[in-house]
Amino acid sequence: PIGLESLMAVYAFYAGQDFGPPFPSYTGQEYGPRDADSLFAGLLGSYSAYDFFSSTRLYVPTCEDGKRCTVAVARERVNNVHGHGKTFTLDLTMGCMCTPEVHAGDDEGRYITSYRSAAPISSITPGLPRDSIIVWLNEYANRLENGMYAVGKIIPNEAGSAATAILLYPTLNGSATTVVSDAVGEPHTTATNRPSRRVSRCVTRGIEVVASAVHAARQQQGTVHAHDSNRAIYSIRIRIVQPGEEGYLSPSDRGFDCCQLRSRRWILTSDETAEEEHVSGEGVIGFFPLLLDNGGHHVYYGRDSAHAALVEECEEETFVYQSISNVYEGGGTMSGTLQFVPGNLRGPTGPEFDVVVASFPLPSFVDGDQYIY
Repeated sequence: PIGLESLMAVYAFYAGQDFGPPFPSYTGQEYGPRDADSLFAGLLGSYSAYDFFSSTRLYVPTCEDGKRCTVAVARERVNNVHGHGKTFTLDLTMGCMCTPEVHAGDDEGRYITSYRSAAPISSITPGLPRDSIIVWLNEYANRLENGMYAVGKIIPNEAGSAATAILLYPTLNGSATTVVSDAVGEPHTTATNRPSRRVSRCVTRGIEVVASAVHAARQQQGTVHAHDSNRAIYSIRIRIVQPGEEGYLSPSDRGFDCCQLRSRRWILTSDETAEEEHVSGEGVIGFFPLLLDNGGHHVYYGRDSAHAALVEECEEETFVYQSISNVYEGGGTMSGTLQFVPGNLRGPTGPEFDVVVASFPLPSFVDGDQYIY
């Protein structure tokens, strides 16, 4: 078969990851590591939001029907229930790397499975895509090498959790759109702007917000987290810019030593129709971070700003959180503002102000010119 040559070339160098000693799964079967942190050891990256975690392993290849061979499998956990999630398969007859995704079916509850290319066809050697798995892995290696993907905490803001993973949210170590504001918070474009399709950076009154998202592939029928719509998991990173960095303002220039987030306003925009959806509310997934001038931050959590209580004091300068958003079928973008108060929520030292989140893309299922990991 056409795809067999490239498959043999890859596994001649590496035999794949196993799933370690067994543990009880949601199906009653046993597989996978007992160590919770090892859930996130997937070589092909991880992402998380709320109680959902996914980490993809380069798998020991398994070929069931002689036509498709499974080469990568996501380990997933939802509410401490473990299972298999998205898979990546190599079509042995065409040599094409694909990921099966499940769509809502008929009124009887049946599902439809389609196979989506995991690498842009335009990037494959002309003719039959016999090199697809090699191109797919080579692009992933390039993204690791240039810093587009980085290692970080898989569960941010969870006290006592130190588990790390390769995170699939694009970072600033590539090109990015940069917007910097003056002391009164009016954003303006700098001469150093660098266009990007994947990540944005904005600085308002000395507060930096970096934002990016990853396509959350639909899971197969019967798995622990089956998506019922086109979704993306987005990552928001917030911090006070430090001396010597672009956008830095002294405490006297920005008007505060510390500040605390009160609420957020989001705008989701369709690439095809320019339709907008507006979302607003207090906090960010229940968190009300307090940013400190010395580069650290305190994490407050509660059902609203009046009941937010301190849960962790962090030395890390960046507050990070992830959430899930629906995506317009033809793709779209997300932008908005975060409302901060100088000082803290219980003792503000000035009026509330907006911190801009510059527009960043929400990858779509139908965007055919992208790699999927």
